[in-house]
Amino acid sequence: MNPAEILTALNWRYATKVFDPTKKIPADTWAALEESLILTPSSYGLQPWKFIVVEDQELKEQLVGHSWRQRQVADCSHLVVMAVKKA
Repeated sequence: MNPAEILTALNWRYATKVFDPTKKIPADTWAALEESLILTPSSYGLQPWKFIVVEDQELKEQLVGHSWRQRQVADCSHLVVMAVKKA
């Protein structure tokens, strides 16, 4: 990619207000996305975080109440929770 294409890609943003709960991310696409999370570098070469992927619908429904009642938490294909040690 040239510099202009990189900046265009980084400036593109879209916040999804509503998810279609009947659509799921295909397994091969999800595998690539999950790998990209694992490979995400930090500023000092360590990855001091853990990703928790929630696909269980019942659990996602329970999490809605802890997420300011946002339905996206339950309606998404895969819910990714980022956990970081504070101490």
